[in-house]
Amino acid sequence: MAMRDLLLDPRLCGWQPDQVTVIPDPSSVVNLAEHLSDLTEACTGVLLLYYVGHGVLTPRGELCLTVTTTRPDRPKITGIVWELLAEVLQGSPARTRIAILDCCFAGQAIEALAGEDSSGLADLTHVQGVYTLTATTRNRPAHVPPLGLQDAACTSFTSELRALVRSGIPGGPELLTLSDIYPVLRSQLRAKGLPSPNQRGTDTAGLFPFAVNLATDIADHLDRIEVQSSWSQLMGLSDIGTFNPEHAWRPRYGRDRLRVPFGLGSDGLPTYLDIKEAAENGMGPHGLCIGATGSGKSEFLRTLVLSLLATHSPDQLNLVLIDFKGGATFIGLDGVPHIAAVITNLEDEADLVYRMKDALAGEMNRRQEVLRQTGNFANVSEYEMARAAGAELDPLPALFVVLDEFSELLTQRPDLEDLFTRIGRIGRALHIHLLLASQRVEEGWSNGLVSNLAYRICLKTFSANESREVLGVADAYELPNRPGSGYLKSGSGEIVRFQSSYVSGAPIPDGSQTERSVSGYRQPYVGRERSTLDVLTSRIQGHGRIAHEIWLPPLDEAPTLDQLIPHSILTDEYSAIATLRAPMGIVDRPYDQRRDPFVVDLSGSSGHVALVGGPQSGKSTALRSLVMAMSLTHTAEQVQFYCLDFGGGTMVGLQDLPHVGSVASRLDKDRVQRTVAEMTALVRSREERFRRLGIDSMAEFRRLRAIDPSASLAAAGAHADPFGDAFLVIDGYGSIGQDFELLEPAILDLAVRGLSYGVHVVVTLTRWAELPPALKNQIGTRIELRLGEPLDSVLGTEFASLVPMGRPGRGITTDCLHMLTALPRIDGDSDPSTLGIGVGMAVSAVCSGKSGRSAPPVRVLPDWLPREKVLSLADGWPGQVDLSQRNLRIPIGINEAELAPVYIDFAESPHVLIIGDSGSGKTKLLHSIIQGIVASNKPDQARFIVGDYRRSLLGLIPEGYLAGYGSSAPQLTANMNDLAEYVRERNPGSDVTAQQLRDRSWWSGPELYVIIDDYDLVSASMANPLLALVELLPRARDLGFHLITARRSGGAGRATKDDAILARMRDVGAAGLILSCRQEEGVIMGDTEPFPMPPGRCTYVTRSTAGRIQLAVPDTSVTRPDSDAVAP
Repeated sequence: MAMRDLLLDPRLCGWQPDQVTVIPDPSSVVNLAEHLSDLTEACTGVLLLYYVGHGVLTPRGELCLTVTTTRPDRPKITGIVWELLAEVLQGSPARTRIAILDCCFAGQAIEALAGEDSSGLADLTHVQGVYTLTATTRNRPAHVPPLGLQDAACTSFTSELRALVRSGIPGGPELLTLSDIYPVLRSQLRAKGLPSPNQRGTDTAGLFPFAVNLATDIADHLDRIEVQSSWSQLMGLSDIGTFNPEHAWRPRYGRDRLRVPFGLGSDGLPTYLDIKEAAENGMGPHGLCIGATGSGKSEFLRTLVLSLLATHSPDQLNLVLIDFKGGATFIGLDGVPHIAAVITNLEDEADLVYRMKDALAGEMNRRQEVLRQTGNFANVSEYEMARAAGAELDPLPALFVVLDEFSELLTQRPDLEDLFTRIGRIGRALHIHLLLASQRVEEGWSNGLVSNLAYRICLKTFSANESREVLGVADAYELPNRPGSGYLKSGSGEIVRFQSSYVSGAPIPDGSQTERSVSGYRQPYVGRERSTLDVLTSRIQGHGRIAHEIWLPPLDEAPTLDQLIPHSILTDEYSAIATLRAPMGIVDRPYDQRRDPFVVDLSGSSGHVALVGGPQSGKSTALRSLVMAMSLTHTAEQVQFYCLDFGGGTMVGLQDLPHVGSVASRLDKDRVQRTVAEMTALVRSREERFRRLGIDSMAEFRRLRAIDPSASLAAAGAHADPFGDAFLVIDGYGSIGQDFELLEPAILDLAVRGLSYGVHVVVTLTRWAELPPALKNQIGTRIELRLGEPLDSVLGTEFASLVPMGRPGRGITTDCLHMLTALPRIDGDSDPSTLGIGVGMAVSAVCSGKSGRSAPPVRVLPDWLPREKVLSLADGWPGQVDLSQRNLRIPIGINEAELAPVYIDFAESPHVLIIGDSGSGKTKLLHSIIQGIVASNKPDQARFIVGDYRRSLLGLIPEGYLAGYGSSAPQLTANMNDLAEYVRERNPGSDVTAQQLRDRSWWSGPELYVIIDDYDLVSASMANPLLALVELLPRARDLGFHLITARRSGGAGRATKDDAILARMRDVGAAGLILSCRQEEGVIMGDTEPFPMPPGRCTYVTRSTAGRIQLAVPDTSVTRPDSDAVAP
């Protein structure tokens, strides 16, 4: 019976009476075996067999346990052999099997019940296995104290074990396992010269929590259990498991409203807290709770909240529960209908602190608006009186705001003190009540805040001074170390001692039994038992009106576009007139207590977009969301996207959208430049179209495209335009300055003029500094995600610093509101790991929808351009050239900007300088120029003097056109001297009139074209043959001669400055055709740097322009190469 008392002691083992079975004097072996078999078969949890009695050994050394009928001479027959009993125990379905034997020779049992170690790992949440503890080793008898010194007729082992459990183990764990007890017990027995115990266990059975360690602070837990048991009595509840909210929530008026018990006073009577204001005979409306670590502050708050929930309906009371540190204070309360908000984890989330401030300020404003709009009520009391009198008004329940760790909140955000001071001042009229809880009172709290805290709750404090600051006396510092013990000081100055109830422990059992065992202990490690708070809140859930939601969930999970765009081209629901409005995320408006779609409106001055964010901030995903959102809400005839993908290559996933005309990567330089050129050409063509059709704005243009094209000439012209609103999308604008610097002026021009003609620029950047100031000034829609350095923000450093790190898609709007961009998918799945799959599915869905005709593709320069193709595009070609006069305008290729013919106009640029690497197409270009001049001029209108040291042009000039040919320095020198003499004769005399000078009619004869191939060989001579022409070059236009030179790129940059001929050509405005060159050459002509290009591709530089062109391949003897070849 001694061990039974120990097991049933609620302060120690806490087993229930129905879990402990005592067999004091079994009458027979059969009776004992049957009884044990029945009990062990019914046990599935913890099976504990504690045997105190005699143990004898058979001649074979087998251990036998005795009963009252056991004969010493025949122990095996009249006693019970331990091996048989071990088999019964082993056959039990119990997860944990424990045997404690206090008898002689008990050590013999170790082997029989050893079992097998199935895991060898300590899993504290599932204690399992076999554990055996014996009073002796296998050959030692047990020690029995002398008569008169025995404790409840037990051996020294059981006596020492009971004493050890009752005293506890100083410095030990809060719950003592058998493995904790064994070494201490063995040490104590050996110190007294008594037999040493023995143990053996498998798995984690030795970790079974046998008893509470009374030598630790957990002993105070027992006091809490007793108080916990009285909470239901405190509230007048016989069984909280049958709590009926409808009955308990009867309307409470007058004295009972907002007045609840939360513990017992020193007189044993309930202690009440009344949070009503003093005018209503209450203690409030606001209060302060101070308690040091371990004082039970969090438990007090839970108890108070639960008391309010149990007595007031959601129509009378709502709560906002705030735990700055994000601890467990308010766990389990977020599903209760009274709860307007549970706000936790603010300590490391600065943005949530701001959000909480806005939410509380917004709730004050909302209540004021309700009072104003429903009858200009002065306060909520008047509102409720009108409602009670029959006015059709919605309930406006009191709001109890409980804030734990308030002091730390103010330390981090001292500006919040103004908010709470304001609540303290006007909260009484709005029925908003504050309870500010903290571990200590901090210096610096303003009098305005403290003066509004009418009642004070003070648990044990860290110092006497803190107690005096709260209560005016030092008594709280002298409180015992018992959680929940404290003082309540009301506004009248009365101080009441109390012991708070405890609601976090399990309710008193109702006698139901979940497990059957020989003896049992409800293991704290095996699952979490439902507490009083859990039981009551589960009874409350589902009843009453849900509280107005003050705190919406933070922006943690990104929405998908289908959640934001219910009506789209997929449902055939879109505007016939392009609105250029689309949602691409959600905006958090905590002050208004709502979330709104984050809608971009690109129809007006905000038509250009800059999306800025640091690495891994979600820029590319947000950009795709913008493109996808616009594609879902507009047809491919209304909007088109032309993308330069300099980011992570994610834009490629959108290239199959009918709205996407092109996606070009950093490596596809031709397509990149052609994309920008295409947009530039669109602006120019629109400018002319709008002028011709009388269209005054893009809004009018969009309207015309939405009506029947036969309605008017302007409508027909608008429909003839293959483009709608076109977007140049640049993901990673920083690469423009690094790799495509020449495109910056064109992009800036698009930003300046584009919106007037429906061309938009959308860029992403890592820093605002990457955007040229002139371009940044044109950006109307600015979206900031998390910046690498918040100081770089153009929307506000303070707000930018609050955007959390590691949350892709989080950012702020131009209104400095937090937002979260959507994912570019329409399957409702927010899993980022499957985003690529989701994007592909969305693209397929849009392709199958009614998107209209696809976006016009970007046309790129061909690698092979036959001369016939160029002539078919050129004005007056072929066969339509007027041969009655000289033709100085020769087509040589097509430009990149518009894929339109490009001409050498010798009237504008009398000379031409061609520079390129070997194989780049210099000679073929000379051939093409010669063909163009010959085809458009008669022999008496054009003559050629050729310098051709390698004879690559030999035979190309038809008879009648060749005035001279030099393949060596002497020949060429003679030709140049003759030419110089001939040209000098064309100098105007004194009798030439002004009109003749304007018409160049004072001389007659052909235009003279000097063609020099491989000029670098010519200029290498001792005397450059062309020096005879130097003085004539500036007057060449008037004198009718033109110098066309081609040289290799090596040293070209220096040569154009040092060589007399080339320097003079450049000075007089010669046109330049820079083919493929090494970049090391630097600037050759104008401000254009050379770079490698395919054969036949070049940069055409004149006085006014510079642009890339593809040169035509001359006709004669040139055959089209294989598909893998390139044009010469």
